[in-house]
Amino acid sequence: MSEEDGGISQFSHLSYIEKNGEVNGLLSNQILQRTINEIGDIIECNCSIWNTDGVMLAAVGNEKPAVKKAVCSFLKELEVTGVSEEHLDECYGLFPVYDDDELTYIFVIEHNNEIDVHTSGRLSVCQLESLLRSGSERLDRNRFIQNLLLDNLLLVDIYNQAKKLGITVEQRRVVYLIEPKNPDDTIVLDMIRGIYSSGTGDFVTAVDEGHIILIKSLDSTDDYDTIRSTADMLVNAITTEAMVNVRLSFGTIIPELKEVSQSYKEAGMALDVGRIFYPERNILSYRELGIGRLIHQLPVSLCEMFLEEVFAGNTVDQFDEETLSTVDKFFENIKIVKENNPDIEINAGIESDFSYDEEFKEKEIKILKSYPFDYIIGSVHGMEKVNYINYLQANIDMIKTYPINIVGHLKLRKEYEQYKEKIEEIVKLATEKNLMFDINTSDRSRWNIQQLEYMLNLFKKYGTRYTVGSDAHSIDEIGYHIKEEYIKINKILNQTEKDIEYTVVSRGTEKAGSKGYIGITKIENNKRLLVLAKHFDKYIDTYKDSFEISAKYSIENIAISRFELMGAITIKPILNIIKDNILIIGLGNIGFTAMLYLLENNYKNISIITNKIEKYQTEAINRLNKEYNSNIKFVDNYDFDYDTYIEATGCSEVIKSIVETAPNLSKIILLGVPREEKYLINPLDINRKNLMFIGGHELNGHTIEERRKIFEELLKINSKKDLISFVNVYHVQEDIIEKILEHKENFIEVIKYDL
Repeated sequence: MSEEDGGISQFSHLSYIEKNGEVNGLLSNQILQRTINEIGDIIECNCSIWNTDGVMLAAVGNEKPAVKKAVCSFLKELEVTGVSEEHLDECYGLFPVYDDDELTYIFVIEHNNEIDVHTSGRLSVCQLESLLRSGSERLDRNRFIQNLLLDNLLLVDIYNQAKKLGITVEQRRVVYLIEPKNPDDTIVLDMIRGIYSSGTGDFVTAVDEGHIILIKSLDSTDDYDTIRSTADMLVNAITTEAMVNVRLSFGTIIPELKEVSQSYKEAGMALDVGRIFYPERNILSYRELGIGRLIHQLPVSLCEMFLEEVFAGNTVDQFDEETLSTVDKFFENIKIVKENNPDIEINAGIESDFSYDEEFKEKEIKILKSYPFDYIIGSVHGMEKVNYINYLQANIDMIKTYPINIVGHLKLRKEYEQYKEKIEEIVKLATEKNLMFDINTSDRSRWNIQQLEYMLNLFKKYGTRYTVGSDAHSIDEIGYHIKEEYIKINKILNQTEKDIEYTVVSRGTEKAGSKGYIGITKIENNKRLLVLAKHFDKYIDTYKDSFEISAKYSIENIAISRFELMGAITIKPILNIIKDNILIIGLGNIGFTAMLYLLENNYKNISIITNKIEKYQTEAINRLNKEYNSNIKFVDNYDFDYDTYIEATGCSEVIKSIVETAPNLSKIILLGVPREEKYLINPLDINRKNLMFIGGHELNGHTIEERRKIFEELLKINSKKDLISFVNVYHVQEDIIEKILEHKENFIEVIKYDL
């Protein structure tokens, strides 16, 4: 196809790059205004950024003739003297901003009596110069990718620049070309950049106004089915999330960086050919262009004449006869094989991809109902990578509308526990419609052991049927991982229930029925297990993340160490930066055991704020001061400046008070779990005071191995201590339980069941 007939010329590419200002590397006015607003909020005075022509680019406050005059005078002085230092007078502070020794901006602060102009100006210049360096680095990489796509680089330059920019040369890649219906839809570019960030080995750029380019890195196992699935995901995501219609094309897989331009040209050809031959398609593959690839060089008018002559005005997509003929032949062959092999059971199955395109959906459902399939697998592809909630909802819609027998390869995120309600809705609905679930053994959709156990428990709860399949995309993949998946399933299903002998009462959560490491099983084979359980569970049938504990350790030691783990796993990595000047807010289980951990690590000066000082608390503190030669004391306010604050109440009001009263550079460790819906922290306070915030949730961000290791360390340390006075062990009685829930008599409570 010639350039006159709609092809994209090299000149138009270069014009776009120049027009969008990417060559000079300057920051956009939008970035400058956002930056100056942030600076103005911090230094609390009027300030502005000017270019080297004396034009104001961004400002807090209005442009003033006097400021412009001062800037122009300063620029002349710099030009004459060549001096690069700032200029300060009684009215203004003017600071030059350089990008690689080239004067780029002038930063101006208008004086007030409350700020150090020199310090504020220098810090602001540092921020602007950092932004320029960052923008320059991004620009260098983007310019390299654009020149690579346009074949503007010699082979030696490709290798040298790629090495300089840290881009892998020998990497399988493919180029996607995305064409929004409206070229002005910048939301699509932003969305693609959000999905494929620059640190992943993928690149997102644009070399003309109407197209977005995604250079996608591939794993060694990725094939054209994977590439097509990614294309489906992108189109679905853009359509459903951004509400923008797009056409997408992709080229062939290339093994090295130097061949990226080839895949890009192929993707461009696919779009050009698709406009004529496949106007109804929104996804086009270079490998599937058929006859269009042979005649794409012809002018559009000749292509249209060819279509009119050969197809009488119909497009290729309007012919379903080939598809239907294939299905007919499929059933015909099955019939022949059955007749010749009566002892072999052969079933006819198909996987149907769920679509929100109503016209396509209607056609697909009609075909599915028209043929005697023994089973139909319904699957949702792609959406899980963009919007997981929408992906789960699509599975629900598919179950409600498609004539399927099996729900195919339901994908679970690592953080699937956040979506349990929606996942359970899917399982319940599928069970009500007598559908089966596919336990997929392929590496594309395989559940890990925790996910598998979770889903099997759901199936058990609702009486849901399931099948195990390899989701083979080639002959070599048939039966892949089937055997080992059955072994895992049998292991999970054959777990025997274990009796819980003790439950540890964790204050503040026992009424909510929270689940945590609070169940202690009876001794078997000289061992106990600390298991994830709910309060007052008396047995457990799954104990996948449990801690093994030698029977030699006392219940008091296990209880203390269990709560000490919450603080230890957070505090241990930062012991080297915590000074011996600490305030603990809250002396419940978590606050108390955090204090024990600090004492064990030679911290002596610890202050405590608690609502009400009980007698047993005072006795405990007196005892610990003697044992550790420490200076633990109760205080009733935040008046003293502390190095480290350990929040163990979970109260947002308390956290607010800490942020407001804490001195600059202090550390705040959140061991309590704030559960209020309204949070009161001002992020600006954190920023201005350079506070270090450290979250301390035990279960998130730490592997089971990390938790086990620290727990075992604590057990050994605490085995040398007298812990009985810190723990109350009750035999289970309803009145005792009620008493514990209403009033705490000691630091940690343990309930023993009579087994």
